[in-house]
Formats: sequence, structure tokens, C-alpha cells
Amino acid sequence: MFTKVLFPIDLDEEDFSLEALDYAVEETRKDHAELYILTVLPPAEQATKLNYPRGEGAVQSIEQSAHEHLDALVREHVPEDVRATKIVRRGVSPSDEILGQAEKNNVDLIVIPCHDRGLLEGFLLGSVTTKVVRHAHCSVLVMRRPRK
Repeated sequence: MFTKVLFPIDLDEEDFSLEALDYAVEETRKDHAELYILTVLPPAEQATKLNYPRGEGAVQSIEQSAHEHLDALVREHVPEDVRATKIVRRGVSPSDEILGQAEKNNVDLIVIPCHDRGLLEGFLLGSVTTKVVRHAHCSVLVMRRPRK
């Protein structure tokens, strides 16, 4: 039985993540658990190097947009009877942020979508999912995208 479930979501990879979110909601509902929905934004100094807005106020705009996006996801995909906490964090390593939030909130299940970006990218950058599975203090359920 799980009491706290953490669901990390990459807002840039939302399509498949929503299927995994639905599963996390069901796990949460059946055990009357608490759901934590986490998204990790790049650090401010990296945000302007990526495809994020630039200029004064850009970092605050990105954070506000992430909060609004999570609010919409919760309204659309999380029933009112599920206790959901939204978390927006900024960090260099999404896996470290996920693991840190799991420890901080004492979660006992992480439901994480696996985007399977390919062998080369996984080798060069490392896989967030792999790091979470290897270092988590709790159970981790990996939701894989079906292969075509």
C-alpha cells in the first residue's frame, strides 16, 4: 500500500506522460494516497541558452507558465477526490531533483514515464529514468512508451 506517490513530468514531452499520469492517479486513488506532481525547469543560466524566452523577466515568465500548465493538468486529469500537490523546481539535474523531492516528501512510489530517446543520447547524457531507478529509496514504476 502506498501513501505518497511522486509523478515527475517533462512538460515538453507531455503526450505520453499523460498516460502515465492517469496510471499514477489510479494508484493514488486505490490506496487513498497523496499525489505529488513535479516538473523540473532548467537553471536560469541554461534557460536562455535553450528554446526558452529571453530577456528581462523571461525566467519568471517560464516559471509562471509552468505553474499554469501544471494547474491545467491537475484540473483536467486529477479528480477532485485525489489530494495533489504541484511542485515546480529549477535544477541542473532532473534526476537529482526527482530523488530529492522523493526523499523530502517521503514518497513510497515514483511513477515515471520513460521517453526512450535512443541509445546514443542515453549513453552521452545519461537517462533520468535510469538514475532514478538506481538511486531511489522507494519503489519506482517505469511507464514505457509502447514500441511501434
